[in-house]
Amino acid sequence: MTSAIKLLRIVSVFVLSLIVQRDLIAVTQPSYFVLAEKQFNGIEIYDVIQDKNYNYWFATSSGIFRYDCYTFTSVKCFGMKGNSVFGFTEARNGEIFCYNLNAQIFRIADNKCNLYYELLPDERSTDVHLTCNSDSDLVVLCRTPFLFDRNKKKHSASPSMRGYHGIPFTTSDGRIICSRNGSDSVLVIQGTTFTTQALHSSESTNLGVYKFLKFSTGTVAVNLASKVFYDLDEKSLTLSKRIQQPFESNGEYFSYYVCNDMLWIARIMRGIYISDDLFANPTPVPVFNDWFISDVYKDREGNILLSTFGVGVLVIPDVTIEGAIALPSKQVPMSIGYSATGDNLVVGSENGKLYEFANNNFGILAGSGTRPLKAMFTWKDCPFILYDDGEMNDKGNVKACFNDDHEIICLTKGSLKDAVQVSSHEILAAFNIGTYRITWNNKREFTVEQIQELRIRCHNIAHAGNTGITAIATSQGLKLLYKDGSVLPVNYNNVPLFVTEITADDSSIFAVNADGEVLKINAAGNIFKMPLDEMENEEIVQLITNGNRLYSHTDKNIYVHEYNGKLIRKISGAESFSGMKINDFCVSGDEIWVANNSGIQKFDLKDSERQLPAPLLSFSMISAGSDTLDLLQNEFSFEESARKFRFVISSPTLRHTANIRYHYRLLGNDTGWTIADYAEHDITYQSLPAGDYTFVVKAENQGVFSNVLTFHFTVTGPFWSTWWFYALATLIIGILITLVYLNRLRVQQRKSKLINELYASRLTAIQSQMNPHFIFNSLNSIQDLVLKGDIDNSYTYITTFSDMVRRTMNYSEKDFIDFEQELKLLNLYLSLEQLRFRQELHFTIDEGNTEDIMIPPMLIQPFIENALVHGLLHKQGEKKLSIHFELGDNLKCTIEDNGIGRKKSRQIRERQRGDYESFSGRAIEKRFEILNQLYGTQCGYTYEDLRSEGEPTGTRVTIVLPVKHKF
Repeated sequence: MTSAIKLLRIVSVFVLSLIVQRDLIAVTQPSYFVLAEKQFNGIEIYDVIQDKNYNYWFATSSGIFRYDCYTFTSVKCFGMKGNSVFGFTEARNGEIFCYNLNAQIFRIADNKCNLYYELLPDERSTDVHLTCNSDSDLVVLCRTPFLFDRNKKKHSASPSMRGYHGIPFTTSDGRIICSRNGSDSVLVIQGTTFTTQALHSSESTNLGVYKFLKFSTGTVAVNLASKVFYDLDEKSLTLSKRIQQPFESNGEYFSYYVCNDMLWIARIMRGIYISDDLFANPTPVPVFNDWFISDVYKDREGNILLSTFGVGVLVIPDVTIEGAIALPSKQVPMSIGYSATGDNLVVGSENGKLYEFANNNFGILAGSGTRPLKAMFTWKDCPFILYDDGEMNDKGNVKACFNDDHEIICLTKGSLKDAVQVSSHEILAAFNIGTYRITWNNKREFTVEQIQELRIRCHNIAHAGNTGITAIATSQGLKLLYKDGSVLPVNYNNVPLFVTEITADDSSIFAVNADGEVLKINAAGNIFKMPLDEMENEEIVQLITNGNRLYSHTDKNIYVHEYNGKLIRKISGAESFSGMKINDFCVSGDEIWVANNSGIQKFDLKDSERQLPAPLLSFSMISAGSDTLDLLQNEFSFEESARKFRFVISSPTLRHTANIRYHYRLLGNDTGWTIADYAEHDITYQSLPAGDYTFVVKAENQGVFSNVLTFHFTVTGPFWSTWWFYALATLIIGILITLVYLNRLRVQQRKSKLINELYASRLTAIQSQMNPHFIFNSLNSIQDLVLKGDIDNSYTYITTFSDMVRRTMNYSEKDFIDFEQELKLLNLYLSLEQLRFRQELHFTIDEGNTEDIMIPPMLIQPFIENALVHGLLHKQGEKKLSIHFELGDNLKCTIEDNGIGRKKSRQIRERQRGDYESFSGRAIEKRFEILNQLYGTQCGYTYEDLRSEGEPTGTRVTIVLPVKHKF
């Protein structure tokens, strides 16, 4: 095979067999899946392009859409007069241009679309084509071609170049050429210069419009009217005829594309032709016949995107992977297996028919079934196919169909679940009612007998050939059947082992338990767990061993593992099965055949060691709180208010979405790696405390990792959590403690001083209350009573005097005493003074509303003594003294006497010049001052002279005392 001829197995025509019907011909097409089927339902897609950031842009009948491999976004453009957009072209600087039917040209940059230019009336034509030169200048091919340079200066072609121009093509040397309708020349654009150049040909005339196609072997031109293909010499612009389009066009218009060095010819009706070399394959037939293909585009990942009208985009991830071969009448294959020789396939369909697939054709083996043919089994060197089609007759619904002559023999009744060949003429089969042994001879005589020890519901069976042990999955757990006929249960962790799927090689049994674990059971009955790579969240439906490899499938993926658990190959449903559910598969050597909802499909594992590309990975957005960050920076510091951090990552791919997983962690917060599926690319941390963090993320595709992205940031926390705040706070607290200590010390010192002064004032009060004159007068009065022989009164007064002395000494040690005790002391004092005044003294004490209070002791007596000594002592006649108490916030005591008044008393003192002063005014004032400071009160005393008709009639003193309430 030459480099110019690459055999395309994915699209070919299979020769119609003369002995089979036409509807049994099998035709393959590339494996594909549908993108945006819901998003573009009913929307016509005209063009697709992928920008330098791997975003996809779709020009549709409903405007422009952007797809970042995660989300579709409708892109609005201000001033757009029509929604139908066409003709994407990309400049080298990454800008994308397109146009609509209203002659408007748009520019896409930074994910935004803006109106760039609107064609003038004389520039407009039925078709407009856009392209960009090597300087990123926009070239507009319309009635009068022109271009805009990077300064948006317009350069127009000459009026002689007006007319219809074909699709532009860029030559290897950077020239832009396009054919001109009705002319044997082409328009050539180089830099900002427009010229025309003759298009040479060996034919007499070449009038028409050409589409130029670039292959690795050279450039091909196709005449869109005549469908003739030519080789093009780009330098001389000479055409050399190659071939007339080899299929009947019937005047149909075609669109021509080159992708993967292959020619893609889209029909105006439905379907598309594909050829690696049209000249070597003269009879191509269309594939994808159910869709109208409007555009063919190869993206940066190598996927082929086929745009359609109304049903989304057909994505072909790998043109080397054959698509599913549909069964006749598009039936769904339910089971698949190799024939006895291993050359052909046997397929059971959803309507109970049994097919043989040979030489790319389907042939019917049995076609009378009544239910989906899920139970169908074949073995090498076994001459028949064992199956259950549900079609019941006298002998049953479980049948044997012989490979050579297709004779069908009914064997038994029941629901067949699984079967395994244990010797050349013996099969063990699992039924819903037990396990059966099926034997036969060369005369096609069968014996079917039930194994008595296994008369229970069975659903899977496997046989380890060298050990002679057969494993049966039953409703009571896994059972092992030995050669001698004995049956033993299998326990795992001391309980019966229940399994969902089993298989075996020559020496071991492999089982999938209810927890999804894969277990290996050897001949001795020992059980070993087999962890399989990338199978953590997958439920295994079917398990097969072949050549020291373990094959398994889930609903949409097939895995190939070594016995040590290492993944060899993952065949993803998204890239290979069109997202279809896998119903069954079989393996032979490096070949796998899969039955899915779209047909049967073959995979070759010889290329399983091919190197997968490392996934692309980038940050799409990083936000802190409500702010989006500049991705050009890689280190930030945030206040505590920005505690929510969001990382949106992107790994653009269409081919590997089912395989890519993200591994990420936040150093400073996470203890280990978190693994997320492809769609989970938006990662948020809600409330991060203050600290240093580094977000680390990488993408994995089946063991191949991308570059590692990191983002470092710091959350500073509140100001009160910083070191300088702690230092300042410690200093301030130290100062405050010192100040408080010094203040408390000063207060204590002042209080101690006040207490000392209070004690001194109390001593003065005692001295005032117990001064020598008072004691002498009291004793003299008692002596006088004794001399008079008044024994009773003298005894009474002695008792009163001693009681007063005792109380005075006791009260002097207390800050407050009961008010009643103070009254008692005053009564004792006045009783003694009555004896001194020879019964001329009359006193009254009015307690007022005083109850349950305490007052400072010995503050009232000095004022009473003052009234007696200075007011009443020199009074002639009756001497009256009244004491009245009134309780408010403080206790007010009013003392009135009818003595000689303060003025006359002062004159007497001055005349006598005595140095005795019964009332120490200075000591009392000092004591009141101390009490006010200690208790925060406003206490003290005032004097008032009493007069009648201008003459003194006595003195009144008002005393305000602090009080304490008992309750």
